[in-house]
Amino acid sequence: MRRARRVTRAALCVAAALALPPAVGAAPAPAQPEAAQAKAKAPSPEDRARAAEQKALADEAYLARQYRLALQRLEAAWTLDPDPRYIANQGLVYEQLGEYDEAVAALRQFLESDPPADKARAAREVIDRLEPPVRIETTPPGATVTVQGEPTPRGTTPLVTRVTAGTHTFILDLPGHARWRRPAKVEPGEGLRVEAALAPLPAPPPVRASRGLGADGWGYVALGAAAVAGASGAVLYTLGLDAAASRDGAVTGREWDAAHDRVALYDTTTVVAASIAGAALVTGVALIVWGGDDDGSGDGPTGEATVGLGPGGAVLSGRF
Repeated sequence: MRRARRVTRAALCVAAALALPPAVGAAPAPAQPEAAQAKAKAPSPEDRARAAEQKALADEAYLARQYRLALQRLEAAWTLDPDPRYIANQGLVYEQLGEYDEAVAALRQFLESDPPADKARAAREVIDRLEPPVRIETTPPGATVTVQGEPTPRGTTPLVTRVTAGTHTFILDLPGHARWRRPAKVEPGEGLRVEAALAPLPAPPPVRASRGLGADGWGYVALGAAAVAGASGAVLYTLGLDAAASRDGAVTGREWDAAHDRVALYDTTTVVAASIAGAALVTGVALIVWGGDDDGSGDGPTGEATVGLGPGGAVLSGRF
């Protein structure tokens, strides 16, 4: 309770420094010479008096710690008499409510009205109290600092920046390091120091150069080719039998010649396909059996082999 009274008294001192609007019956404040348009739209004396009444009610509510009611009274006073000093008082009420963003916004709006130097100084002192400095340091330095909810980063570490009082989440990003994200509470009038050790990301696993298929791989490719060639040879052999049957049943000499040519073609291509199948089969087996090991240790069999076509089919020769 004693601390709450000290806060209220401090706020009242600031309110007095900001020069609250005059009470009912007091002489109106002299118009600023540069506010010609404002003079043309100046409120009537009756509106000024009603605004002053609302201000008096706001003072009573403020002293009773009925801050929402005080804020409503000040807004009503502003509606009747748009005096910037009512905005300044709204900022002080927002501070008591703990709504610091709104408090700072109201006080900055008050400063835009170009108040006297002493009142502007008092308003800036409140803003500085509600936006204390925050120092952010990282190891290693150079991290980008972002306050969650803000569209752009504040800068890079080490960094000193002002943040409105309240709880904020600070985000630190540095290439090659894990993102750092922590909430921190900023108290009015108290600075904050944030220190973060950024954890480096684990190095990516080394990329092993491809050794290709290797001897075993090519051996299986050769076996696949042997299977394709063997199947093709079987198809060609079947077609040759059909052509031979057509030749035997030919009626004319022209039909017999045409069928005979097809038989000769299928016989030749069948032999070629069979030879390729045999060569691929022998080559595949040789590569798989004698191709050596896959880990490059050099412990597997070594040697050289040659596969070719001979008078009787595929021939495998080599030195192992």
